[in-house]
Amino acid sequence: LGASMEWENAFMNHKRNGSSLINISATGLKYKDGPINVDGTGFAIELGRRTYFKKGTYSGFYSQSFLTYSSTSFNENTPVGKFDGKYSYWSLINGDLGYKINIGKSFSIDPSIGFNWKWEVKGKGDVDNKQFDNFVFRAGIKAGYRF
Repeated sequence: LGASMEWENAFMNHKRNGSSLINISATGLKYKDGPINVDGTGFAIELGRRTYFKKGTYSGFYSQSFLTYSSTSFNENTPVGKFDGKYSYWSLINGDLGYKINIGKSFSIDPSIGFNWKWEVKGKGDVDNKQFDNFVFRAGIKAGYRF
């Protein structure tokens, strides 16, 4: 769950339309290790660029890529004691494919699928980064207001 802003700009010698994006979102993460099963919460910030496949439009099929930072904190009592820690990562390889549908002049629906490859920051507290995959599939949908 989050907020996203996209602003249009032309690049690539006007062969395709492109835009820049910033996404800020809440994150959730499950950490499982033996008897420990805890949920973490945090945030992610993404800066990126989107390229629409069809010239002259800012809708339809697109590809996008982001620079991402995410941080998730854990603070929960478990059957074996208190679990406290922090997991964070950077992602430079973070590609998506999607399809933006403009509805009238004001609204849009924007489903996408993709992946990211993470470079983890060393875990803090009880968090062991080895418990998390570095390559992660992602899918999402945005509902938006255009102005």
